[in-house]
Amino acid sequence: EAKISANEASRIQAADERLRAFVADLADLTALDGRGAGVARLDVTWPDAPPGLVLLDTPGVNTDHAENQRRAWGAVEEADGVIVVSDLQQAVSQTTLDFVDRVRRVVPHLVLVLTKQDRALANAEADGEGAAAVEEARRLATRRFAQQVGRDPAAVLTLVVAAEPALRGVRAPFDAELARLTRFLEMERARILGERCAQAMTAALAGVERTIAGAEAA
Repeated sequence: EAKISANEASRIQAADERLRAFVADLADLTALDGRGAGVARLDVTWPDAPPGLVLLDTPGVNTDHAENQRRAWGAVEEADGVIVVSDLQQAVSQTTLDFVDRVRRVVPHLVLVLTKQDRALANAEADGEGAAAVEEARRLATRRFAQQVGRDPAAVLTLVVAAEPALRGVRAPFDAELARLTRFLEMERARILGERCAQAMTAALAGVERTIAGAEAA
């Protein structure tokens, strides 16, 4: 008979309570009517994910609903980095570029993920063009994205994925791109932590200066 120690049971209970609190908070953020509808849990496999990583989708950034947009941008502005997802066949739409132009002012760490690679390839083959057309679409999307964030295209991390084949069991291409993202996030972690520390120190020094100025004025 399996036995669970008191410490282990306490840890499991605490984890369950944190999960319930997280779902409740998420429901409050996503359901404007206060009912908490539409919140679901999805478990995914990412064994090599950097510890402490939190991914938060923010679909409200492009909505016309003012409250949805306010909440979405509030989450974006607190993020350490942003993964910009765009359809490969659109080669980064103008709507996406507008989003990138705004978000880069508050979050300097951006990654471009181009989706639906399988559909883009199927359409290219139907037009008699093949994989070369898909690669050209990737290069075009990367150039447009790089220009918007003010970087050299060679310095931009662009991932190209196809979710449907991965869900059907053809995971090798998807997992390879996921491994690239993992390595990038691990490298960026130190830079992000350094920037956060610098921001905190700057804010603290500014607070001290205001306090001193106020005391001298008094």
